Amino acid sequence: AAACTTDTLLRSAANGDGGTGSAEMWKKCMELIENHLQVCHLQIKHDALCEELEAINKAAMEKSQQVSEVRQQLDQLIEAEASQRQQLLGRARLQLSGWLEKAEDTEGLDGLEAEADEADAEADGG
Repeated sequence: AAACTTDTLLRSAANGDGGTGSAEMWKKCMELIENHLQVCHLQIKHDALCEELEAINKAAMEKSQQVSEVRQQLDQLIEAEASQRQQLLGRARLQLSGWLEKAEDTEGLDGLEAEADEADAEADGG
């Protein structure tokens, strides 16, 4: 469209009014060309920025997927750790219960041994 307009302006200048209008037309053509070059430059810049943004969005989506995968693995590990902790606590409770029972039994045996020793002493001495 810009080339067509430029062509039309140049033809008009060639068929113009003896030079006074042609200088004006030439100036308008140059402005049109300059504007067209600015549009082209900005379009190229716009396209490059869009490609860059698309690449950034793609990278962000990939990172988001990685975060999701890592979060899932982390949740699984946290769940496994909690299960292991519960199992260890259960085992520790059983072990402590066993030790307490054994300690109570030992105290009872110590008491019986002391009574037996007293009975032996009385029998020997008396």
